[in-house]
Amino acid sequence: MKRLLTLFCLTSTTICLIAQADSHQSQPNVLIILADDLGYTDVGAFGAELIATPNIDKLARDGMKFTQAYTPCSVCSPTRYGLLTGRYYWRSQQHPSTKVIQDGQGLAIEKGRETLATLFKKKGYATGIIGKWHLGFGEFKNFDQQYDWTSRKKIGPGPLQVGFDYYFGMVANVGNQPRFFIENDDFYGRRPGDKVTTEKVAANSGNASQGQFMVQRETVRPWDPSVVWEDDEVAQAITDKAVDYIESNTGADKPPFFLYFAHNIPHGPITPAQKHKGSSECGPYGDFIQELDTQIGEVLAAVENAREHRETIVIFTSDNGGVAAAPESDDPPTGPAGLARERGHLQCGHLRGGKWSIYDGGFRVPFVVSWPGQVDAGRVSDKLISLQDLFATMADFLNVDYGRDHGEDSFSFWPQVIDGPDAPAARDHVIVQSPLGVRAIVRDGWKYMRPWTAPVSIPENKRAFLSREIANPQNFEQLYHLGSDFDESSNRLNDFPRIAAQLKKELQLAESQGRTAP
Repeated sequence: MKRLLTLFCLTSTTICLIAQADSHQSQPNVLIILADDLGYTDVGAFGAELIATPNIDKLARDGMKFTQAYTPCSVCSPTRYGLLTGRYYWRSQQHPSTKVIQDGQGLAIEKGRETLATLFKKKGYATGIIGKWHLGFGEFKNFDQQYDWTSRKKIGPGPLQVGFDYYFGMVANVGNQPRFFIENDDFYGRRPGDKVTTEKVAANSGNASQGQFMVQRETVRPWDPSVVWEDDEVAQAITDKAVDYIESNTGADKPPFFLYFAHNIPHGPITPAQKHKGSSECGPYGDFIQELDTQIGEVLAAVENAREHRETIVIFTSDNGGVAAAPESDDPPTGPAGLARERGHLQCGHLRGGKWSIYDGGFRVPFVVSWPGQVDAGRVSDKLISLQDLFATMADFLNVDYGRDHGEDSFSFWPQVIDGPDAPAARDHVIVQSPLGVRAIVRDGWKYMRPWTAPVSIPENKRAFLSREIANPQNFEQLYHLGSDFDESSNRLNDFPRIAAQLKKELQLAESQGRTAP
């Protein structure tokens, strides 16, 4: 009897250990790192030669690279909407169909809409977002609304209302108001009785070529000036919070976590911290990216420590292409991005355009998936994916349903992650749109661009980022064969009118049907 009981105990222990090991394998942590304005060739693993990014390069070397990863827009908040919802942002009544979300705009994600965070919560994950939100706060009323930051009520609706358990970060960009951190649904460190006020402050507008003029801008003042961040401190502050989050959610008694780490580098202002200044061959722009790489290394070190208890899937990418320093204009490059270009660094490689444009430099981004032991090191996929595909891909990984009314434009590339690049392609086309409203479709190596349906004004300070065609909008169609003309230099519309007509029809169908996913 004693031997039987001993055998039973040993067997039970073995079953428990197997179950625990299986749980660790079937429910790994998931970390998505989203850089801000990082160009396709801003990191070594995708072609950078003058900027050192050893941590990102190792992530790519140990995991799987996707060389045809597109963003749905060539600026930030539209992509962030798509990434979290699996839906093209221009379908939403709460996200501007052109441009980006303004500082005080209401929440762009509709009430009741499934997000990456809600999918993970269905499987018992702790969910967190750290860094740049840029999807609005408050009940949405209209695109011109201004959020009342002076209210003592809880800040929101925001990240906590779309599935996240924890939030620490910035409303939008480092230079946007308010310039102090939010934690969960209140300003970080605010105590009862601490007041927030606003005032109109005169500021310069315009640029050197167009002349400067004074405008009145609303500035949000905290209860203590010391909580206002210095621009060069933000990146390290959110990195430290990301490390803290990983460490505090690691342990045998902890559920798996999903962390969306939305970094602010290399979006302007280009302000590398003192210890990173002069570290690259490309000036401040290169220094800034090397700071990003160092901080990603700190986060990955925390991930490695967490592997003792649970594996972690790491996904690294960017919200749009890099800031191309007017490569097609006769004007000399300006600013940190221009200096980097002068020294031989191409933010978007030889792709045409960059951030704000309709050309591939604005949409093609580095994309890496790492899962040691499950994803073979050194894999490379040239199949088409888009950032809103993360929604369906993670749903596939989690084995959760989300219904027909969600993830309308998301295709799962999970089979490629698990089975390798020989697995069937997730999608056969992708639709992209510039913030100026120009829409294009990519399919079978072709890219068709539809002309403007209405004129859209272009801010003077953005013209330097755009090509001549975009800076001087005309009502014309464009068709490029990306396979043989990756820099989109030869418009083949007149040579292949039937292909253009077919792609135009498919684009119209995607718009009218309200979805592209099956």
